[in-house]
Amino acid sequence: MLTSIGILGTFTGVVAGLLNFDVNDINGSITELLGGMKTAFLTSVIGLCFSILLKTSYTLLERKKSDQEDSEDLDIQMVVNKIHTLSNNSSSQLNLMQQLSENMQKMVNVLGSEADSSLLGQIKLLRSDMSDNYKQFKNELLPMVTNVENIAKSLGSDSDSSILGQVRLLRTDLLDNYKKFNPMIENIEKVYQLLVENKTEFDDFENKLWIKLQDFADMMSKSATEAVIEALKQVIQDFNNNLTEQFGENFKELNRAVMALIDWQENYKNQLNEMIALYNAGVQSLTVTESSIAKIEGSTQAIPTTMEKLSSVIATNQHQIDNLGNHLNSFAELRDKAIQAVPEIQNQISAMLSNMEKGNGDLIQSVKAGGEQLKQSLNQSAEQLSESFAASGNKFVQKLTDSSEEFAKTTRQANELISSNIENVRTTSQEIKVNLEATAKSMSDQQKVLNQEFKQMAEQITQFAQKWQNEFDTNTRQIQERFAQSIDEMMKKQLSENTRLMTRLEEENKKALATTGESVEKQLKLIDTSMETELKRVMEQMGTSLATISRKFTDDYKELVNRMVEITNYRGR
Repeated sequence: MLTSIGILGTFTGVVAGLLNFDVNDINGSITELLGGMKTAFLTSVIGLCFSILLKTSYTLLERKKSDQEDSEDLDIQMVVNKIHTLSNNSSSQLNLMQQLSENMQKMVNVLGSEADSSLLGQIKLLRSDMSDNYKQFKNELLPMVTNVENIAKSLGSDSDSSILGQVRLLRTDLLDNYKKFNPMIENIEKVYQLLVENKTEFDDFENKLWIKLQDFADMMSKSATEAVIEALKQVIQDFNNNLTEQFGENFKELNRAVMALIDWQENYKNQLNEMIALYNAGVQSLTVTESSIAKIEGSTQAIPTTMEKLSSVIATNQHQIDNLGNHLNSFAELRDKAIQAVPEIQNQISAMLSNMEKGNGDLIQSVKAGGEQLKQSLNQSAEQLSESFAASGNKFVQKLTDSSEEFAKTTRQANELISSNIENVRTTSQEIKVNLEATAKSMSDQQKVLNQEFKQMAEQITQFAQKWQNEFDTNTRQIQERFAQSIDEMMKKQLSENTRLMTRLEEENKKALATTGESVEKQLKLIDTSMETELKRVMEQMGTSLATISRKFTDDYKELVNRMVEITNYRGR
């Protein structure tokens, strides 16, 4: 019964230790596991010791009782054989105890030796691997943290080389270019005002020219006096006829020139309309440019929002990095606790092994003492049996045989229990070793998975930051290039249009003035020449006519005088 209670206590302690054992919390579970193992081994040792003591005392009591009851028919040879058998059984039991001690020593060596194959060696190797992995992970994480800090500095620093500084410089350049465009817009407005003033002056010149021509026509119409017209109606009529014949073509040419001048004026008006349309197109292009600049300004205003979002992303990354640092600190604390717990575990294991070794030594000593006492008791019993051979008889032999059989049976049961306990201890130690190896492997796998996840996360953070920086640089460069290209094209186009407009306007003005001057000068010269010729001819004709009239009047007057003389002479007769 006590053996069964000891075995039950053994398995109860093992089960109690394993039920509360947590693989994820090795530091907190080792104490309970060691307490359960201590309970198991102590109950086993106590149960076996009490069982052996009770069986020994029970055997001695039975033997004394059988000695008192049966003291007849004793066979000395059988007693000697039984004594040798008991001695051999005791020797075999001592051998089993020595094997148990050797197995316990092996288990102690497996658990607490300095070799790499022991449990303590495996824990040391696991601690070394964890320390190396932590150092490697720390070395790999430091460049990534430095890169993230550099990215944050390049994004949000106040220097000109940062992206924020580049955006500020771009905004300053845009404002400077916009300020440079204002004088050009004012110059274009001045050119437009000059065009309007030139058009007004040209209209005034045209009106004055028509007035002068009308005045000249009125002057020409009033140049002949009424006296000359009345005196020289025939001459004026001839003059008019000749003037119509002579100057009809000239006036037709003048009419055609005036019509050509009117056509030129219409063409000039159309050209002015085209120039106004070109100017409006230039104003529209400036409006489009202004809207583009406004859009660019809106885009630049959206950049701080994007920077704020980026700041939130950077803050999130920094938070993740802080969490990662906290996890690393927790892992470092766990490592430190594991390092601190390993000596405690080693001390507990050493104490357990020393207690087991002490218990085994005590057990061996008690077994040896029991064997010696049994041997002495047997020797004393043999001497007593020899002395009381005649009195004991066959009944003592029978009882001794029964006792020896019972002792042999008890010894076999004890050996079986010891073998079972040894097997249980071996199985338990093997299970502990397997569990510890599985725990070490699980921790190593978790460490590898954690390292892999940290590495992937760091790579993703680095790739995201690099990708975002490349995209931002590309977009900024494209915006700058597009803006510079649009500004250059707009400036070139505007300058070309202004130059072409001013050139055409100057050419048309020169051409119009030259054509008008030449035409007017030519017409005036023709009119002067024609008037001079006609006046000369008319005056010559008038002189000739007056001379003829005077001569005719003189002749008529002479004839009248002659007639009067003749009449007077006739009356005088």
